[in-house]
Amino acid sequence: MKEIKKIELNYYNSLNNINKGIYLNEFLTNLNYHEVKKNLHILPHRLNKELNELRERYDHIIKHKKQMNDNLSKSSNEKGNRSVYKRFMLLNV
Repeated sequence: MKEIKKIELNYYNSLNNINKGIYLNEFLTNLNYHEVKKNLHILPHRLNKELNELRERYDHIIKHKKQMNDNLSKSSNEKGNRSVYKRFMLLNV
């Protein structure tokens, strides 16, 4: 499972922003499809295992996406503060 997550994450990172959104939507659609089949009691044991694997893989990608967004927002906040400070310094000279 770790190898699948790693390959999937590398693939996700190789996509552009538009395709990342499409990929996550398709992943979520597949996840919802399996949940519906499970609720209809179609091969419940097999689907339960697949559903758990899909949830785990989806959560892994979402966790990585949130970390990337947090890192970007932190760096943009730091850059923003520095640029404001530099502007202030230049105005005082």
